[in-house]
Amino acid sequence: MRTPFSVLTIFLVASVIACKPPPEIEVRGDVFVVTKGGQSVKLGLVRVGFIPEGQIAPVVSAKMDQARVQVQKLEESKKAAQAESRDADSSEKWGKGVMGMAEIALRIARDLGGRRYKEVQRKYDAQQLEYLKAMKRNVGALEAYHKILKDIAVYKNGCFFAADLPQVVQADKTDADGRFSVKLKAGRYAAVAVADRQVGGEQEAYCWYVWITVSGETMKKLMLSNDNLAETNCADCVLPLEKLAVQPNAVVVAPPDAGIAAASVAH
Repeated sequence: MRTPFSVLTIFLVASVIACKPPPEIEVRGDVFVVTKGGQSVKLGLVRVGFIPEGQIAPVVSAKMDQARVQVQKLEESKKAAQAESRDADSSEKWGKGVMGMAEIALRIARDLGGRRYKEVQRKYDAQQLEYLKAMKRNVGALEAYHKILKDIAVYKNGCFFAADLPQVVQADKTDADGRFSVKLKAGRYAAVAVADRQVGGEQEAYCWYVWITVSGETMKKLMLSNDNLAETNCADCVLPLEKLAVQPNAVVVAPPDAGIAAASVAH
């Protein structure tokens, strides 16, 4: 009578073991950036999420197709905006030269006096108005050009992808030292984090989409830094952003002369 009982006991124990969920693996990490001056900046309050490969892979494919279309359109807009900026700059420089001659004519007419002075004054006022319009056009063209550059940067640095992420299975927010910790089941995940910080008058954005595989280890380490930002196209980067680069047969347009902005301000 003992044998059936022993067999039943073994069966029940085996069933419990089989039904036991697989152990979770702890993933610890740090989020930081190193400045151009070599200073390490720890990023606190950054949400680091983990998405299974099977859920994020089809989304990546679809979003990259959208990004390629948008970047192509923006590159065309950039060419048009730069052409407008150059033309506006030429108009402003020409207007500045005309104003110089108009000021000389006005001084001479003032010294001579008479009705001639009023006529020259009217012409001077009209030329000044045209010059101010040219300056305004130049400033507007520059602003439009730089806005397009920022729009392109959103795609080139991968931050466009953050808006439509699948649901994360685990997430943690970094502490003041930029550290986070989560527990994951064995598998391959995309570690996703988006951060920003104020640098002078500019807002810098940092986006990470990094593959991580957890399997037999008791603890896994993950560092999110300059080395694996989305735009680095690192070996573990999820987004193939190199595919958004300008094609070899495309016309690459140099940025407008930096002196344009300075000249506009000086006027």
